[in-house]
Amino acid sequence: MATPTNKSYLQPTSFRLVLPKLPNVEFFCTGVNVPDVSFSEAILATSIGVNAFFPGDKLSFGELTVNFLVDEDLTNYSEVYDWMKSITPASAPTDFASLTGTRSNSTNTYTGVGSDLEQYEDIMIVINTNKNNPNKIVHFYDAFPITLGGFQMSSESTDVAALSSSITFRYTYFDIQNS
Repeated sequence: MATPTNKSYLQPTSFRLVLPKLPNVEFFCTGVNVPDVSFSEAILATSIGVNAFFPGDKLSFGELTVNFLVDEDLTNYSEVYDWMKSITPASAPTDFASLTGTRSNSTNTYTGVGSDLEQYEDIMIVINTNKNNPNKIVHFYDAFPITLGGFQMSSESTDVAALSSSITFRYTYFDIQNS
């Protein structure tokens, strides 16, 4: 049996989120998950009354969730909200067209200004050693927000606690790199 070369365990507080499109979320980040990875198995029926199982051929990646404290100007919350509004034509089709370069509903003309790539952002989690030096980077490719969590305000609170929210991202895949 092989003995591990590094016997230090991963500290849950030794990380830094790198999210260039959302610098205020990055600054106020309180937590992030490294999602699960799975694949389904292929099942082959046999003539002896039991199934044979084989590894599947496609990886499935779980959702990436980022938790953050909401600043009093709602700057970080607005960063995410504005990004989500810009990649959906729900409120302002011309904003969507300028980002994606698609046809605008109001003029029915191709703008060609934007790129579909502007809808995405690569996200990185820098994982540090127990001495707080960068060690590994979990790199998420082509991420975009799918959920911006709400937050609850109440005048009945007896203690003053910071409000927090969360963002859920979808992405194409992630890999783990040395820093």
